[in-house]
Amino acid sequence: MVKPISTSAQHVRDQLELYGKSTAFLGLIDTFAFDDDLVKGLVELAASDTPHPFPQYASHILLHIARSYTEKLEIHYETLLDTILFTRNTSVQRNLLGALLCYPLHSYREGELLDWLFARINSPDSKPGILNYAVRKLAQYAANYPELGQEVRLALELREELSGKIGCVEL
Repeated sequence: MVKPISTSAQHVRDQLELYGKSTAFLGLIDTFAFDDDLVKGLVELAASDTPHPFPQYASHILLHIARSYTEKLEIHYETLLDTILFTRNTSVQRNLLGALLCYPLHSYREGELLDWLFARINSPDSKPGILNYAVRKLAQYAANYPELGQEVRLALELREELSGKIGCVEL
């Protein structure tokens, strides 16, 4: 059952619907980034169980907002992280994890995020984009917590042995 979304999220959905399956919706980034209510609507839509493609589109725009207008999303960090941890939508997970890479480490749910990141490395089913972002986020942690560097290296070596080369990240 799909939960109802707020007026802001519905407005965002209506805007995205105008673009159909094209990527022209990325032209909305500047418009959305400078309207706090629309940013909130994007966050809500990305976290919702609204049918495809709206959470994916919303999370993709959030990724670009995080990269270009980092300060606009930082207040939503906890919601973005909660969504990553609880959604089963791998496109949303990938986009929001990419957004989190734009921010310094937060203590909020840090242990759960670390477990989730290691689980992505250890899973043979992890999609390349999620794997790439997971390794990059773990590299951020290893920079702050050097003792994690060895654990990350071991996880990557094991993955390489089991599934072939995935590339190298300096830890």
